[in-house]
Order: sequence, then C-alpha cells, then structure tokens
Amino acid sequence: MVSSTAAVYGEPQYLPIDENHNANPSSYYGLSKLTMEKYIELSNIDYIIFRFSNVYGPRQIPEGEAGVVSIFMDYFINNNEINIFGDGNQTRDFIYVKDIAKILFLCIKNDNMTKEIINISSNVSISINELYEKLKHITKKDLKVNYLEERRGDIKHSLLNNSKLINYIDIKLTNINAGLEKTIKEIKCR
Repeated sequence: MVSSTAAVYGEPQYLPIDENHNANPSSYYGLSKLTMEKYIELSNIDYIIFRFSNVYGPRQIPEGEAGVVSIFMDYFINNNEINIFGDGNQTRDFIYVKDIAKILFLCIKNDNMTKEIINISSNVSISINELYEKLKHITKKDLKVNYLEERRGDIKHSLLNNSKLINYIDIKLTNINAGLEKTIKEIKCR
C-alpha cells in the first residue's frame, strides 16, 4: 500500500478526475509522488497506490505546507485574519482522516486489489470561500479575509472520482460539515 496524491494529476482536463486521467503534475510535490509511483509500477511487487484528495482532521499541524483546513482552523481558534491565495473560488475535494483509516483497513482485507491505482476522495468539492463560510458558521466567528496573489503551481479545481474505490469497498463517508465539526471539537479538547 502506497500513499500518493491528487497532485500527480496537475491541472485537470476534466472533472471528476478518474484514475485514467493523464498525470501531469504542476508542483514538485506532485512530481515526487509520480516518480515514486512509476518506480513502484516498474518493480516486480504487488502494490496498491492510493491517490488521496485533500485530507483533513484532528492532529494535522497547521504549518508549512499543511492542508488549508488545518490552517483555517488555526486562524479561527486563535482569532487571526484569514489569508486566501487567489480569489477563493478554487475548489477542493476534502476527505476526513478517520474515513481514510477505515478505507485503508477495508482495502487491506480485500484480496482482489493488486497492482491498482485508486483515488480516495469524498467525490464532493467545495470552494475555499465555501470552506471559510462553513468554519465561520461552526465557530460563530467572522474573521477578516485577506485575498493574496495566487500561488504558482496551485491548481484551480480538484475533484477526484472515487467510483473505482466504491466498487471494491462499501463505506459511508463523513460529510464535510460533520467532519469539520468533529475536528474542531477534538482540537478544542486538547
């Protein structure tokens, strides 16, 4: 089992992105993951490569190249201004970390999965502005938003098709509202 990323796809040619979409990473991170994938595919071992969408949940560190959810939550908890790169209309497909754990457990138990690339996602996307609004509603805080210059290498839209995964396992995924509420609750309990 190998952990990869939606970043290997780069700017999508179509949405939702399935596993047959061309890999054309626009970031060094995506390129490094694609290089790892190709190395594994060329080896003579059984593998399953999981391409994760944007994972979020408790215990994610809100620093460096951390996910936008943990960064925004840190801003809300500490009453800081929100920085959004670009216009905030870029979309992402977020998946709750505890769903990832369940998915990986179910996949380990599935003997039919071998030499596969599988997207792991919620199959639902929201904009960064919508993410801000959801956290604003949950926390009941209205923080100032600063729109900054778009970052080089950031893609505009990301939405992974998870139908291949769903063909292998049966799982009910946590919706974004419930996942955000659980995450904030766990962070506040620390």
